[in-house]
Amino acid sequence: MLYRSLLRPLLFKLPPETAHEFALHALSLGLGSAAVRGDETEFAGLRRFGLSFRNPVGVAAGFDKNGLVARQLAALGFGFVEVGTVTRLPQPGNPRPRLFRLPLDRALVNRQGFNNEGAEALARRLTRARPDCVLGVNIGKSRVVPVEEANEDYLASFEAVRRHADYVAVNVSSPNTPGLRELQRADLLSSLLGALQTRNRETAAAEGRAPLPLLVKVAPDLGAGELELIVEAALGAGIAGIIATNTTTARAGLRTEAARVAACGEGGLSGAPLRRRSTSVVAALRLLTRGALEIVGVGGVFSAEDAWEKICAGAGLVQLYTGFVYEGLGVARRINEGLAALVERHGFRTLDEAVGCRALVGHGARLFLDLKFHDIPNTVAAAAREAVRLGVRLFNVHASGGGEMMRRAAEACAEEAARLGVERPSLIAVTVLTSMGSDALNETGVGAGSVEEQVRRLAQLADASGLDGVVASPHEILPVREAVGRAGFLVVTPGIHPAASAYADQKRVTSPAEAVGRGADFVVVGRAILNAPDPARAARAVVEVMDGGGRQ
Repeated sequence: MLYRSLLRPLLFKLPPETAHEFALHALSLGLGSAAVRGDETEFAGLRRFGLSFRNPVGVAAGFDKNGLVARQLAALGFGFVEVGTVTRLPQPGNPRPRLFRLPLDRALVNRQGFNNEGAEALARRLTRARPDCVLGVNIGKSRVVPVEEANEDYLASFEAVRRHADYVAVNVSSPNTPGLRELQRADLLSSLLGALQTRNRETAAAEGRAPLPLLVKVAPDLGAGELELIVEAALGAGIAGIIATNTTTARAGLRTEAARVAACGEGGLSGAPLRRRSTSVVAALRLLTRGALEIVGVGGVFSAEDAWEKICAGAGLVQLYTGFVYEGLGVARRINEGLAALVERHGFRTLDEAVGCRALVGHGARLFLDLKFHDIPNTVAAAAREAVRLGVRLFNVHASGGGEMMRRAAEACAEEAARLGVERPSLIAVTVLTSMGSDALNETGVGAGSVEEQVRRLAQLADASGLDGVVASPHEILPVREAVGRAGFLVVTPGIHPAASAYADQKRVTSPAEAVGRGADFVVVGRAILNAPDPARAARAVVEVMDGGGRQ
């Protein structure tokens, strides 16, 4: 690509902020012409918080703080542009140098500090040069304004820009303005969002139009409890969505040598190192809001696959800044083309169907799916394919379907994983032997005999059919291990209870430690956790035992 091979090396010889200013100037001179845009991939019917978007890929706040090239960015194929962050008062930001590249990590470090010409200046410019796409305006706190006076400061910025914006984003998460992240506290955030929404509704009613969608931009460095409180504040204020996430103050796991990273000093890290953390926050917000708020995913988006990851985690829209810097002018077109292909490849009819389909996985959960289909090979194979699409890590089929059903399920699972380019989940068989008659047992290939003999034959049949393991009661673990001698054959054991000694049936109930000692790879717990006085503590106790036994 011309940008990567020629233009980027030249730009990267300049100081980062100088290169950025040069890029803005070049765009303003005509790189945003229709000829540069070329053919666009559009997503019909894409609506978010009452607005129509031609595609889900936008420019994040920070790239065009003063709205200098919003029209040109739209012409490059972005579905929306978010200008800013602007503040009520013009301000120079922090001293230079304040923007740094980490090419080995495909990352930037910035501590610019909301350098901008002010909300009024932005409003005047947008009057003359509004883009032909959805336009967001990101507003922040003026540096000289104390936190306790932030509401009035934000309200003044809102008043200045509201007539020119399709939506307004409230930035309370930049690490480069002293005290700003305090506004993510539940009480302060509720007050701020409430004040803005009240003014928003009052002006809309007076002007006979719908209120503007309000969004809030949050940090990636928040704990689960803090995210819950932010969601509560957002829902309470009735805002439209959450942008996740801003830059991070963390520096862990970078490839760049530590001395060079330290030389950059304080500031927010963006780019590829932020991808997983921001996706995890997107997924957490999707689960917390249950789809009641739109999520805009930003952080580490360089490709269609990066954008798809955030969409499947729960983002209805995605944004990029650092990805634009590293990938160049054609990045929006490439991502949108790739997204359209991914929608088709994964069997979705629309992009909307994919939003949030892997939120649990994105939040770090490993899914175990119990398939209830058991006797129709085509049905089980179709379910196996769907399980792969959903990111299931381990799922079982019922052995009563026999060897043919298990083989078809294993083949479907492997084929779908290869087609999608994802890791193949583990497929295991569960016994329902005690509820089956002799004729049914013979049809499955297990045959009659003692339960132990049947379990042995079932394990061998599952192994021969291409499955990865079986579900076995505590007393069945050793017979299974003897029947299938190969390493890696999984045994999943239900009937786990921390107080197993209190039960008379020691064949069906055992403790986590005993299950691990006998050779179980996974254990399944249910009532023992749900009925405990402290379910979370009971669950942690089981996890600690499994971790101590080297299990996942």
